[in-house]
Amino acid sequence: MGLAKKTLTSQARGNRKFYFGWGFNNVSRLGVGDLLSKSSPTIQGTSLLQTWNKVYVGKFTTTGINSSWSIAIDSRGLLYSWGINSSGQLGRPINRSSPVQIGTSSWTAVAGGFQHSLALRQDGLLFAWGYNTNGQLGDGTVLFRQSP
Repeated sequence: MGLAKKTLTSQARGNRKFYFGWGFNNVSRLGVGDLLSKSSPTIQGTSLLQTWNKVYVGKFTTTGINSSWSIAIDSRGLLYSWGINSSGQLGRPINRSSPVQIGTSSWTAVAGGFQHSLALRQDGLLFAWGYNTNGQLGDGTVLFRQSP
């Protein structure tokens, strides 16, 4: 089992590539479809048939800026995100309480930083979106991007 710990919440991957979340859930960071905090592990995803190959868990910062979100690749290579969308890091315009698919491409890796997301498409192209005040998206600008 893999484990990703954030302040106030935890997530773990079970033996069959299901991810579970528990803890504080006021901004949908657990991806379980609601805003209720969970005192025991609750499966993440839209169904028991959905399994995850890779998951990046954004961090809840202590600076007063909330960047709690997750981005994941499912077993078919499709990209999903959920949680708070303060800077466009979900690849969609609003917060999501459960995983929502981003585009239709096939992806191989995901990562993130302070309120931004990165994903490597199967053809080797790297995409970045979200917060970009310091140019961290690497696109030669300081403009926020709302999608890959």
